[in-house]
Amino acid sequence: MSRGILLHFSQKNAMLKEMMHNRITHNKKALKFLFLSLFSLGGLIYLIVFFPPTLTLQIAQLALPVFYILFPILFLFLFSLVTYFFRSSKHGLLLATFVNIYLIFRLNNLTHLFFLVLLFALFLILELLFARKKAD
Repeated sequence: MSRGILLHFSQKNAMLKEMMHNRITHNKKALKFLFLSLFSLGGLIYLIVFFPPTLTLQIAQLALPVFYILFPILFLFLFSLVTYFFRSSKHGLLLATFVNIYLIFRLNNLTHLFFLVLLFALFLILELLFARKKAD
């Protein structure tokens, strides 16, 4: 009888150790996203404060406006921040892409409410598609 109780306690102890190990490794992964978001936020603030939006950077024969650099840094910041808070890289990817595409629409003067509704509907469908694949 006591052997059965000890076995039961050892099984619980093993499960508890495994859960703690999973939580610790998950926290380490989450901290990586937090540091990445803080690093990209610093880059974003530096880019906004110290470079005028009309500046063009010359790289070899390529003239690159500085606001083209803004979009990947903003994407990286939003992706890592949302992934850290929601602990889902799919949600981070969807939200960061949504914001970047919306800002690109605004940059190209596609400011009508219809474009925002279409973009929102597209990302809602993508979210539902991801949720359905996760359930299957």
